[in-house]
Amino acid sequence: MYYLEPFEPKILVQYFRDQTYLKNLIHPLCILGVPDLSNLGEISTKYLIKELNAEKILTYHISDFLPIGYVENQEGTFKLSYLDLYLIKDFQNSRDFIIITGNEAPLSPIGNHFVANMIADLLGSYNSELFISIASNPTSYSSLTPQLYFVSNFNELLQMFKLDEKTHQNKELSLQLLQKGLIAGVNALSVSYASTFYNIPSGILLSEVLESVEFDYTAVKAILKVLDAVLKLQLSFKALDLDAKKFQKNYPKEPLSENEALKNVRRRIQT
Repeated sequence: MYYLEPFEPKILVQYFRDQTYLKNLIHPLCILGVPDLSNLGEISTKYLIKELNAEKILTYHISDFLPIGYVENQEGTFKLSYLDLYLIKDFQNSRDFIIITGNEAPLSPIGNHFVANMIADLLGSYNSELFISIASNPTSYSSLTPQLYFVSNFNELLQMFKLDEKTHQNKELSLQLLQKGLIAGVNALSVSYASTFYNIPSGILLSEVLESVEFDYTAVKAILKVLDAVLKLQLSFKALDLDAKKFQKNYPKEPLSENEALKNVRRRIQT
């Protein structure tokens, strides 16, 4: 098969609960975070899963993921690339809470659209009432207060995130409306599919993230601070505060020179 030849990715589903467990969910909200231009979405959702004690319900293995396996811990556990669905039943005694995370994104444009539509269709079948994805905006330097952006076609979500109608900002959360730009990958496409074809109130929350590192914990903390404030998650930031402080000690806090920035861009293109 040629790489650009039309194809439909194959999916293997591994269930950790009976399939009926996902029936009759109560007005579920969903947060999605998978790798895009960084690992911000993956790390943020994994912190949420741990903090909220979410239960793994199923895993998707998709043929358009990178053809590698991962050894994830000192015991030598070997895993395929995955997309996991976690669930918190009756969250805050009001509704169910779905968290979708993963360690890879599809390789091809077709695979990205396929997975994005699959996620949107899944949420549509559960009558989801709120869908937020986490995406990254790579920069060449780290910041104690990275700039965050939000984009949505639904006015009720702009109000939920308390963006001022005139300034399009929420200064308290360092958040502003993204008024122009491109957002790539499953995190963006899933929101597009969910809002366009299933009329699910959906939005994308983005943060500046240091492009040259695997984990930017300052950006993770900034993202979770917004979600905590908006969704009233009552998260503990003790462990994340320590990770963010360690991270800040090791990476540049000022913009790179023009030559250094160009070198980084060339490296990314070559990669």
